[in-house]
Amino acid sequence: MKMFKNLVRIFVAVGLMVVSCCAFSKDFFVVAIPVEGPWNYFQEDGEQLTGIDVDVIRTIGRESGFKFEFKPMSASRALAELKNDNIDAIAGVSINFATVNGLQFPRNPYISDINQLIFQKPDAKNPVTKYKDLYTHVVGIIRSFSYFEELDDDPLITKEYSEDPQILFDKLLSGELDTVVASEWEVAYYLTTRNLPLHTFVPASVNLSNHKSVTDRVIAFSKDFDRGVIKKIQRTITVLNEDHIISTIVDSYWEKFMKNRPQSEEVKSGEETSQ
Repeated sequence: MKMFKNLVRIFVAVGLMVVSCCAFSKDFFVVAIPVEGPWNYFQEDGEQLTGIDVDVIRTIGRESGFKFEFKPMSASRALAELKNDNIDAIAGVSINFATVNGLQFPRNPYISDINQLIFQKPDAKNPVTKYKDLYTHVVGIIRSFSYFEELDDDPLITKEYSEDPQILFDKLLSGELDTVVASEWEVAYYLTTRNLPLHTFVPASVNLSNHKSVTDRVIAFSKDFDRGVIKKIQRTITVLNEDHIISTIVDSYWEKFMKNRPQSEEVKSGEETSQ
């Protein structure tokens, strides 16, 4: 009996090794890059994809030994593809997005503390100065990257949600919306793509820290994705965060977005006066 148990243990151990080898022997993993995010997708003159998520995951792959193939697509299509096992993961989604849709992801997100701010035009007729003022405004909220579920049941707030920041910012400029809840990245992307002055929008001095205004962006995996691979990716992410490599990638794209931004006439005249 003892010999039989030992044989069973050996058989199970060998089986696990075979399964593990098969899981880790995959040539590459397909990662969806949601094109709605302002930092996710750049491809110029036939060059390879670039962007924060792409560069971060390439770095993870280089450090972990895994290879990744990228497929740009809408977030909704990416979710469907992931659930149908046509792709292995989605990059750059929020913890809220992953949790609501039953996705798995590393416990330590690879980019964190993307603050959600309330943006408005400098000449706003009813500028927001504190959180309670949201109750008298039409508020555009970029759904994918914001936690404002607690506002959904409030009848005093007129809300308009969108996955696309450009839709809401266009309405903000036209006067259809009074304020827009967005991250600084979404604003930077809109300013850059529309070549608008840097101070077209200003963040309101509103403390949203008690309203889950910070979102973490993660790599979301399908529920059946190999946990051993995820754990190895987790360890790699931890090292990259400790070495500030990920934050360096993020900072480089912030500079890319904001480089050579036009300034508003008010700022220009102020600088000339000071000189």
